[in-house]
Amino acid sequence: MNRICFHIGFPKTGSTSLQESIYSHLNELDLLNYLGKNVGTANSIDSFERSIRELWLNNKPFPISKDNLLEANLNLFSDEEILSPPAYLKHKYGEKSDSSKAAERLKEFCDSNNVQGKIIIVLRKQESLIYSWYAQYYRYFQNSTSENTINKHVFQQDGTIKDWLKYYKFDEVVMTYIRLFGSENCKVLLFESFVNEKENFYSELFDFLEIPIEDINSIVTKTDHLNKKNKNKSNYQVEIRENNGLLQKISRLVPFGIKQTLLKHHFISSSKEFILNAILKLRKKKIVEIEGFTENQKLEVFDFFKESNSNLYKLNIIDQTKLEKYKYI
Repeated sequence: MNRICFHIGFPKTGSTSLQESIYSHLNELDLLNYLGKNVGTANSIDSFERSIRELWLNNKPFPISKDNLLEANLNLFSDEEILSPPAYLKHKYGEKSDSSKAAERLKEFCDSNNVQGKIIIVLRKQESLIYSWYAQYYRYFQNSTSENTINKHVFQQDGTIKDWLKYYKFDEVVMTYIRLFGSENCKVLLFESFVNEKENFYSELFDFLEIPIEDINSIVTKTDHLNKKNKNKSNYQVEIRENNGLLQKISRLVPFGIKQTLLKHHFISSSKEFILNAILKLRKKKIVEIEGFTENQKLEVFDFFKESNSNLYKLNIIDQTKLEKYKYI
């Protein structure tokens, strides 16, 4: 039976580091059939990544088949967007985007193709994850009077936590995948372990993938935490680019229909990267410090998620001492 492992996120938990350093390297060693994301190997299947996108886009048919999979090696697809916050997906893919059925769609794919499915989920302490994600996408929030601070993003005016933050109650997500795939086929790892205990992190990962690595250190040295943002003592610092006056005037003068026609022009579409880089050079660059949570707010966020985090070890999916060590509970 073919086997496939889906590494589905969460975002901001080291996914890019695993994708670009570990999975691609294991693919080169012929220990893994790495199907994506963003790796230009002979085994990459662009259509497979597109098919994963369909999980939340307008409920379209799942167009991949097991013909794309290898039987000799474990097949692995990694895309943290599967567990991205719904608000982000709607911003990127449109209002019809819906990730609520992602788990069921993945299970349907496995069942209909007689494929054994496995799931990897990497968690990060919610307070840290929410702040990192907010800083990463601050450009979407900076001009919004209702969300231009982490306080407004997370808390209501009366000080209570906004309802959408329930999305980060990890136990509910994990239970969904355990119900569909079985606890023996689900692996939960901690981002904090990835940062502080790399050898233990990779030992658990490779055991779950059933990949024999005699010298884990040889793999560990090939990766670092990519996409790591600049940070002073407590706050993230991000680079923001702003349109200069000339670009804003041109944008206002060109009708929307003409803009759309230009974007579809063959020269524009085939030279998109060059044109985007040229536009970036015309935009003003500045470094913005993103204020984080106050100590009291950190406690409120901790209390909000404490019960959910406690349920994780009750599911026998992760060790209680690890959750205590990294202050999830």
